[in-house]
Amino acid sequence: MQAQEGPRCMRYTILVVEDTRDTRELIKATLELEGYRVLEAENGLDALDRARRDRPDAILMEMSLPFIDGYKATKQLRQEPGLTAVPIIACTAHNRWEWLSAKATSSRESFNENISSATYWSSILIG
Repeated sequence: MQAQEGPRCMRYTILVVEDTRDTRELIKATLELEGYRVLEAENGLDALDRARRDRPDAILMEMSLPFIDGYKATKQLRQEPGLTAVPIIACTAHNRWEWLSAKATSSRESFNENISSATYWSSILIG
């Protein structure tokens, strides 16, 4: 299977933040087959550094990450000039409500303010 060379896909850069290498590589390969440029980070600190340096068009953010979890990394990115409007898609194998209740310091409202909806993401990727 060959990657699409169309201008719609090639102009988007996606940062994939995932601590499990096999999962990260699978997501990367899938997106690259569609013609996207893919950057990688394996923990929350790397995600912050990579996003600040490379300014991706969208971020797929695992929520359970080493050092800084996805929620805290997203909250910090939302305060960065130039990154406040970048779509960030929450990815997790955990049940959403269990994960939210485990994050006692965060409310559902602030979670929703910091994480873009999948509907917006699909409009970015599908156009």
